[in-house]
Amino acid sequence: GTYAPTNSPTLSPPASPTFLLTAPEVTSTPTSRPTTEAERTHKTFSFVVLGDIPYSEEEAAYLEAQLYQMGIDADGNPSIDDLFAVHVGDIMSGSDSRSNPCHRDEYRFVEEILTKVSPIPIFLQPGDNDWTECEDADEGWRHWKQSFLELDKSWAAHQNLTYSASTSGGLSSAQLARIDVPTVMSPYEFTGMVQRQDKRRENFAFMHERVLFMGINMIYDVYSTSEREGRMEDNKEFVRQQLGLRSDLQLRAVILFGHAWYDDFFDDLREELTVGLGGTPVVYFHGDGHEWYFDDEYYGSDNPFYVMQVDNGAVAPPLKITVYGDDRPYLDEADREDANDELIDGFIGIDRQGGTDQGYHIFIGAGAPFLIALGGNICQPDAPCGMCEGDCDEDDDCADGLVCIQRDEFEPVAGCDDPIVNMEGYDYCARG
Repeated sequence: GTYAPTNSPTLSPPASPTFLLTAPEVTSTPTSRPTTEAERTHKTFSFVVLGDIPYSEEEAAYLEAQLYQMGIDADGNPSIDDLFAVHVGDIMSGSDSRSNPCHRDEYRFVEEILTKVSPIPIFLQPGDNDWTECEDADEGWRHWKQSFLELDKSWAAHQNLTYSASTSGGLSSAQLARIDVPTVMSPYEFTGMVQRQDKRRENFAFMHERVLFMGINMIYDVYSTSEREGRMEDNKEFVRQQLGLRSDLQLRAVILFGHAWYDDFFDDLREELTVGLGGTPVVYFHGDGHEWYFDDEYYGSDNPFYVMQVDNGAVAPPLKITVYGDDRPYLDEADREDANDELIDGFIGIDRQGGTDQGYHIFIGAGAPFLIALGGNICQPDAPCGMCEGDCDEDDDCADGLVCIQRDEFEPVAGCDDPIVNMEGYDYCARG
């Protein structure tokens, strides 16, 4: 097929309420926490992790479908359960010979999909395919920064919010570090409270429900060993700084995001991520390898350190991670285990949503307001597609009341807006 750019409107689920971004009131000497931890009620929340997608036009259509489905339930009703998403890098196919052309339009294309379709803020980590595998790595890095540096701030405009550089209210790093976001704000407003490393703005951190989240530039394959080692030193400095700013807080967990694994980096941080945290679980999510794995032994069985590599986004749904609070006492550990593929320390659930057995999509039949390419010939009589979904072959592949609209190229389908990724020749279910 051929990618046909469109000037289509924002393709998000029905509009969310409009909020005004305001900085929380913080005293000059913030209090660390309630007198006793028993006085604190932690709320359950969830977020999404995906990576290594899209490597082709077809995969871009998959990504568009995945993002749209983050904002609806299986019946197609608006439903936003997740607070944010993290893409752990690689938005284009790689090249062993470092010959990726890395055209500016490739970055803009993915940026448009992320910002127009996703109902929740997304943090995107640098991947080697998007930078160090480029023919001109410096140019690739400039393109990446233009499209994705501080991408999460795009959701202020996306949701018609008021955003400004003063959102954080002029708070110091030490004060920002002690704020649980978005406890005092709407879920879309926490981007104003995200901290970034001055020397490396792609590295970010924020805290929510006493869970510290950090994203770090963890590309292993490089065009310059000295560049990598300098970058890793910056990363270690950032991690240590963020942990130090919260050293007197009782963190429930520390969750890290990066593109790849690097032994030396985590060996150097072993003390800070084990003894220094006094048994607080640490989880590192990364991509690059394209196949799921789960490791809980890297620092030894006595240390709660967990490493997860996400599946390639074209062969499995995103991971859904639920951090359980004490606001759902009826949901005991056995229930949490049943609902997830892995359960870390009894309160961090890892749901692969079917993994590679499910395929890249989460569900079909829910319908959409725009043409949504779920895959070639994916609509079947025993799993019929809903409104605007495809690819179908015949009317029996569509839900009741719909027919399969045949297309040769990019013909419009009545009742369906054009997508960002318009797949040539795909046939879609719609009203005849």
